[in-house]
Amino acid sequence: MKRKKLGIHSLGKFYSSEVWVEYELKNDQKFSFSFFIPQCDFQIRPDQLSLAFNKKTFKGNWGLWEKRPVLEVFLQKRTNSDDHQVPYIEFQISPEEEYFLATVHKIRQVYSSFLDFSVKSAIEEKDDEYLKVSVEMDLSCFEGEMGDWYGNFYMILPSHEPGEPSIYAGVQLDQKKLDFHLPRIFKRL
Repeated sequence: MKRKKLGIHSLGKFYSSEVWVEYELKNDQKFSFSFFIPQCDFQIRPDQLSLAFNKKTFKGNWGLWEKRPVLEVFLQKRTNSDDHQVPYIEFQISPEEEYFLATVHKIRQVYSSFLDFSVKSAIEEKDDEYLKVSVEMDLSCFEGEMGDWYGNFYMILPSHEPGEPSIYAGVQLDQKKLDFHLPRIFKRL
């Protein structure tokens, strides 16, 4: 497994904890990754519990990142390393193991959802301080596509207090523009 540390972009709030991810691509079809994140940060506040998200469908969870802490993975299969225009996958997981999954065809304009997609996840205590959030995705629905996988890993922690900024983190971040939908900064996996 490869290990990467996430860089923190706190939008004004100091964040001192380390967050990292380990990932592995097996046979171009199985993608496994684990985030290691402080327990105190990856939890749902009481005021967020009244919001209903569906644990059985991906499409019904639009806006998950706005209401819950989420860990995100963006994946893109390219035949040319400079082709940033091809569709990519956006996957999110919350502390309640709620998912959001879509294919982005045109950034912020055209999305499609998956009807049949296999994801397994587990959230477990790593030690007294950290949680390990593990996910395995079956990418065989992309079988036949040629090329290499590119991607990035992100984290969004909504603020705990009104008026406080949210915390954003990523393996690769554009410091000029806080935006996760930037395929040009995806790295080859």
